[in-house]
Amino acid sequence: MKNYIRFTVILILMLCFRITMGQNATIKGFELMGKNQETVLINQTFTKNTQIFPFEGKVSSIFGLAIKADISFNDEKGLVRVVVLDKSGEEYLVYETYPLMEETSSFSIDNLCEETGILEGVKPEALIIEVKNAGILLNSLTWSASAEQGVDVNKTKKEKKELQNNLKINQINKTIKAKGIAWIAGETEVSALSYSEKKKLFGQSTFPAGIEYYVGGVISAGEVSTLKSGSIATMVENWDWRNRHGQNWITSVKNQGSCGSCWAFAATGATEALVNLFYNQPLNKDLSEQNLLSCSGAGSCSGGYPSIALDYVKNTGIIDEAAFPYSGTDQLCANKSSNPTDQITITGRVNFGSAEYPVTEDNLKKMMIKYGPLSGGLVDWSHAMTLVGWQVVKEGDRFYYRDLTKSTYWYTVPAGSALIGKTVWIFKNSWGVWGDTGYVYVETGISNFAWTHALVAPLTSLKQNYTVQCVDNDHDGYYWWGIGAKPANCPACPDLPDGNDADATLGPLDSFGYCTPINATPLAPVADFAADKTTAFENINVAFTDLSANAPVSWAWTFDGGTPATSAAANPVVTYKTAGQYNVSLTVTNATGNNTIIKTGYITVNVPLAAPVAEFAANVTALIENASANFTDLSTNTPVSWAWTFDGGTPATSAAANPVVTYKTAGKYNVTLVVTNANGNNSKIKTSYITVNPNIPVYCTSKGTAVTEWIKQVALNGSTFATVSTGSTGYADLTANVFNVGAGKGYSITLTPGYSGRVSTWCWSVWIDLNHDADFDDAGEQVLTASKTKTSVTKTINIPLTAGTGPTRMRVSMKRNMMPAACEIFSNGEVKDYTVNISAPLAAGTLYKSATITQQDIAPTAGFTIFPNPAQDVINLRINELKDCDAYSIYSMQGAAIYRKPLDTNVTQVDISNLPSGTYMVTIKNGDQIFNGKFIKNR
Repeated sequence: MKNYIRFTVILILMLCFRITMGQNATIKGFELMGKNQETVLINQTFTKNTQIFPFEGKVSSIFGLAIKADISFNDEKGLVRVVVLDKSGEEYLVYETYPLMEETSSFSIDNLCEETGILEGVKPEALIIEVKNAGILLNSLTWSASAEQGVDVNKTKKEKKELQNNLKINQINKTIKAKGIAWIAGETEVSALSYSEKKKLFGQSTFPAGIEYYVGGVISAGEVSTLKSGSIATMVENWDWRNRHGQNWITSVKNQGSCGSCWAFAATGATEALVNLFYNQPLNKDLSEQNLLSCSGAGSCSGGYPSIALDYVKNTGIIDEAAFPYSGTDQLCANKSSNPTDQITITGRVNFGSAEYPVTEDNLKKMMIKYGPLSGGLVDWSHAMTLVGWQVVKEGDRFYYRDLTKSTYWYTVPAGSALIGKTVWIFKNSWGVWGDTGYVYVETGISNFAWTHALVAPLTSLKQNYTVQCVDNDHDGYYWWGIGAKPANCPACPDLPDGNDADATLGPLDSFGYCTPINATPLAPVADFAADKTTAFENINVAFTDLSANAPVSWAWTFDGGTPATSAAANPVVTYKTAGQYNVSLTVTNATGNNTIIKTGYITVNVPLAAPVAEFAANVTALIENASANFTDLSTNTPVSWAWTFDGGTPATSAAANPVVTYKTAGKYNVTLVVTNANGNNSKIKTSYITVNPNIPVYCTSKGTAVTEWIKQVALNGSTFATVSTGSTGYADLTANVFNVGAGKGYSITLTPGYSGRVSTWCWSVWIDLNHDADFDDAGEQVLTASKTKTSVTKTINIPLTAGTGPTRMRVSMKRNMMPAACEIFSNGEVKDYTVNISAPLAAGTLYKSATITQQDIAPTAGFTIFPNPAQDVINLRINELKDCDAYSIYSMQGAAIYRKPLDTNVTQVDISNLPSGTYMVTIKNGDQIFNGKFIKNR
């Protein structure tokens, strides 16, 4: 009540004095465009999320929309957002603000607009008002009823977006500086998205206001403490797997796009890093997030579980990106290649918060040191990322960031900063060019961590034969072999791995993550080096790398025949212009002494080859749908790069020398190869080279003689198909009739005989091709038998969890007196084939939700029922008591309205056949009550 009174007083003050400290109509980029502008008074106050319908009966299409309003924030977490929803379910941001974008907590705006500054004839349905810890008095709306002539709409939208972002970024940075906040705002790939695109990316996760502009520094999450980190043990203050042993073990940053699949990217990012660490070499595998999204059962674009995804990597393995490219959609698992280049498995996972690693800051750090980067997440963001390191903040620490223009900046921690002494956690995110080149530095309490798992070595590649590298790069006698047990191929050396193989004075790690000092007295250097190539063509660059031991501080190179002929750089690049064999020498020096190495005839330079001549072949040129072809480059004159184009293939292009391509659709397809070397390129096109034939399953023949007895009716899961006798044919292909079922469930089936003349006794059998291999002879595929019945048979059939998803064949056979076989020709009876569409298993009463890794009931509130659920074409909405003006609305999981119609009866049938597969929300207005529910639309 006190808050309500306080807010009312603020609004009265705002109305009296018309505070105009906020943005106003003169701000470039926020102005309304369009002609025939009309203003409608609203004069309503909103303190919670609301949807209003101010457009009904007033305007059919708008070409711009602005608002006039008074806004007040209750605290630093305040937020006001106004969105227009059109009749097709699309959303456009009218205006959004929060304390970081304002200089005062109360202000007025006068006809301002963002995405709605210029529109292309949007048909408005509703205005969505979102309010958090704030209030808005919406005075009026002004819309443009027609467009301005001669305006390039797309160009203008882009220009306005840039102007708006520039103003927001400048104001956010100004506020950040004034309040001593430790992160910086700038243009990112996320800030460049439209409101609807950002909403799809964020899903139902909750991020700090302005996070789309984060380009570096430290951002706070959760309930932030004013105290320093509660670390009991004196753990090492800095750990970053991007710079350990002189290498970056983390793979490149990805972009999940408008799909709530952060859980898959977190698990995949940790797996890719562990591949590098376990084999102790920069393999930098690009593994398939789509594989986890489509096949692991861990979730969907609406969210999921990293733990289940990692269990799938353990039990099945994750394949390479090229074998199942990421699309950011809920594809079928069947779309993946059956012949991946690589498939990686892990031994298991260890959970943060388990008995072995209770929830403390030190335990989280110890897990990262022992197991490598973690698949982690934050509760208050409802978001999963890959955790790669930490840093305990000190005065003067500098946090690097870079914006889209590649300009480089630093945030320096000032004296007295609340960050000093706290742990900042380093996460690799999956939003592309955002943050510090894709990374975010987060200061948060340890209780804010969730869904955090270590991956357990050893790893195994089911397709490749990698070897763990055991190396002593700093020549201190201790070897580094990556994460895991000491491999058998290591030479004689201590059993403890080197804690820093880039520093000869540092040995194994102690229990707190510090390296044990060794070789306190510096030794004279021992010279060594390598080149990225020892054979090259004329005018090709050769990169040399110093491999000398004992920390040299100066280098003196001599390159016979090279340009430059000498160098003092540690790792020089040299060009050889004339064919021949050449010596290379290196002298290295430190305070203790120097050493020289000469490699005689080390570099061989050849006369360049002629331009390549393209040629290739495939191992098969005729195949069936969803099969793969292996292509082999047969080009002459040593090409160094390849550019393939595969019409109708997946992938459609490739830069590999010998790619593997999957063809999913029947047809004839061209293949093109362009090969290149230093002297030119050449192309080869083979027209209609690949023939893809339809994959038509052929089932065995079975029939009876149905002159006097036949299958009259089959009923399963709410669908009933009645048929007539096939007479002497004894068989009917009724696969156009589809029964919908779900894996892991049981269903009642009723089989009804038809007959003429006297009543006989009949034996029944039902088979379902559960593994889709075009036969009925696999274990468990005979799902029903019934002996010598004279009337209808009702029994339960069970669809196992292991059943393949999608449409498959069901065979029903009725035979007089004898039990029929699946592939039998007999007298007196009939055989009929149907289609059964099997949906993926779903835990009873649960629904995956965004990256929150939580579940919600599918079943709606008591008093309101949705059936069938899941459904394919039609759902029924049942309410116990119909009242005046009852209505229903259907929304996507992103909140976009799809239907909004009245309820005329207690049971209302809704056609959902045109909806994409997925989960949808239903809201019922029943008198003064509001009921909410969800249903699943099957393919």
